[in-house]
Amino acid sequence: MNNTLIKDIPAELERLQNKLLELRKQGKLFIQNGDVGYSSAPSNIALLKYWGKETNREQIPLNSSLSYTIGGFRSFTKVTALGRFLPNEEKTVSYFKNKLFLDENSKENKLPPKMDRLIRSILFPFADEISIEINSHNNFPTACGIASSASGYAALVGAIADLLQLEKHFSKLELLFWLSEWARLGSGSATRSVFTSEEESFVKWEAPILNKNKFTNTSSVKFHPKWRQLQHSVFILNSSEKQTSSSDGHKYAQTSPLNIIRTSGISHKLKLLQKALLEFDFECVQSLTEEDAYSMHAVMQTGEPKACYLTNEVSNLIGLFIQLRNEYDVKAFWTLDAGPNIHILYMPEAKIMLQKFHEISQTMIEREIKILTNSFNEGLLIGKNSFNRVKNINTLESYLK
Repeated sequence: MNNTLIKDIPAELERLQNKLLELRKQGKLFIQNGDVGYSSAPSNIALLKYWGKETNREQIPLNSSLSYTIGGFRSFTKVTALGRFLPNEEKTVSYFKNKLFLDENSKENKLPPKMDRLIRSILFPFADEISIEINSHNNFPTACGIASSASGYAALVGAIADLLQLEKHFSKLELLFWLSEWARLGSGSATRSVFTSEEESFVKWEAPILNKNKFTNTSSVKFHPKWRQLQHSVFILNSSEKQTSSSDGHKYAQTSPLNIIRTSGISHKLKLLQKALLEFDFECVQSLTEEDAYSMHAVMQTGEPKACYLTNEVSNLIGLFIQLRNEYDVKAFWTLDAGPNIHILYMPEAKIMLQKFHEISQTMIEREIKILTNSFNEGLLIGKNSFNRVKNINTLESYLK
């Protein structure tokens, strides 16, 4: 395999790639110039965070993680084939290049090298002469701690799967594995955004140390029916693109003296969290989630170079949130990804408390705080209808009326 392609892939994924090659040889898989594929994929918010990854491996995390799917915060991606399948004797590398267009603009964007590498790796060995044009946009702020890379890469591999008509060629289990592995190889957290059902709202991504395998494993987590009432909002303190990308931050995790302490406890916490989700132990989920957010940000702030998203302003607002939560005695908890924006997960009775929190917060920091609330619970969708079935996210104010 070419050195510019991803080599570090599971045997099952290699088998599926070879299956596509055989389908092409049999004339059952065919692509021509202008063929399209569509997908929309959700973001997710990790309750137990993935931070740091193994060196000299392709997207292997230092610790396992567990997330909640945010179906209304989505990436919408259309891919168009550039080039066509040639007869086998004429098969050659594409004369075209992969292209990227963002935010529904006509201006071509610079394609990140890791995205270009992923696309070429996906199309190897059965479609070397094909390139793709990507048109993608998010319905939420990008690169500010709302897992836009997760939804973006999940939607990309979903759209390529639609282009290749993999729902026709693969079983459901084969398709899920193909999606989850290629999404992981694009962005680690994207592997938690490829599940399709509301019954798969909680997803765990197990590091090799847990699944006793060379590679990771992604699967849905069973949960109590009461969790279907769970709501999610994010308080946007800063919608600007963060200065240190998550991809870079993962490289520096092991420079923190606190990282080994954090990762050594994740296995036990994961078991506790899964048990709490199954039994609807809200207080346990709340405690584990908030503790891990503090723990991850402590690692960020003690590594080199340091990344500080848990600023004094954010800390003061979290303190206010906890104070109001205790006063109103409601079920709600906060978490913070690699960005300054506070995610709140809560049961419906907490809405009045959140209105108060919003009101006081804006007074404290003397500026307006925009709030985005999830209003849609589906996971990854494939096909043209994936663009039409999704509701827009709302502001909390309109949602609470």
